Amino acid sequence: MTYNYHPFQLYAYKLQNKAIRLQNEEAELEEKGEVPQSKALEEAFAQELEIESSRLPQGEKLSLEKLAEVYNRVVNALREHTGESAPTRGEDG
Repeated sequence: MTYNYHPFQLYAYKLQNKAIRLQNEEAELEEKGEVPQSKALEEAFAQELEIESSRLPQGEKLSLEKLAEVYNRVVNALREHTGESAPTRGEDG
């Protein structure tokens, strides 16, 4: 551990570097005036929640199952938009 080559420490460095790289990429996009994918996902999810909440009777809240359904719908739409909707499993499983 003293020379920073323990596998756990190297893995922690790798994770931290990935998180920093993602933050820097998002900051660069925001500087250019573009919307990062994570923010677009958050905004789309918030809009869908507003729509679903407006359909409920006064005083009712969305159930956890409905929240999960809305989130999955938004993520699937984003994946289709970005072309990442390819199936992950083949016909044989």
